[in-house]
Amino acid sequence: MLADGAGHSDQPPAPPLLAPAPGRGRLCEQEIDTPLGIMVGIADSAGLRLLQFADSSKLHAQLVRMARWLGCSPARRSNKPLKALETQLAEYFAGERLRFSIPIAPIGTSWQLTVWNGLLHCAPGATVYYQDLARALGRPRAARAVGNAVAANPLPILVPCHRAVPKRGSLGGYVGEPWRKERLLTLEAFADKRGWTPEL
Repeated sequence: MLADGAGHSDQPPAPPLLAPAPGRGRLCEQEIDTPLGIMVGIADSAGLRLLQFADSSKLHAQLVRMARWLGCSPARRSNKPLKALETQLAEYFAGERLRFSIPIAPIGTSWQLTVWNGLLHCAPGATVYYQDLARALGRPRAARAVGNAVAANPLPILVPCHRAVPKRGSLGGYVGEPWRKERLLTLEAFADKRGWTPEL
């Protein structure tokens, strides 16, 4: 699976992911400085497992869940996916990239993986309502469950949960704080339509 978004209206939904990829190779951890704060990236040879803001209240629980699933804890060193992540995040924040080409291997329930997979089809600079995403996934009454899965996303920015909103006129919450969500949407809108980036 690649972290590469596309518009909901332009392409049919990709097949849902039914299970997380098994652990392969050494699990590595790297801190990455971004204009919105330090992020922690964790990856093995299967792909990127976790990307989270270092000050997020969700980081500890996500680390515990990942370690339990994979049966190991990460070593503080870089690897090929993390080096690519650092480069592509820099390009993203510079307005030079709106889509990512890094293999990702998030850990979650089958429903969470289905929702996260659906988020990859939300175009940069656009937003999708929880209700519409639920409908696109064949579960029109599952807007609340969609919101819960969006909130549990372990790969913000790459799996663009910042593009999902609960209802018209509301940005809703965000794993990296709502102010970051607003800035990410602004960044993408400018980069996509005007070819330059606002000051973050």
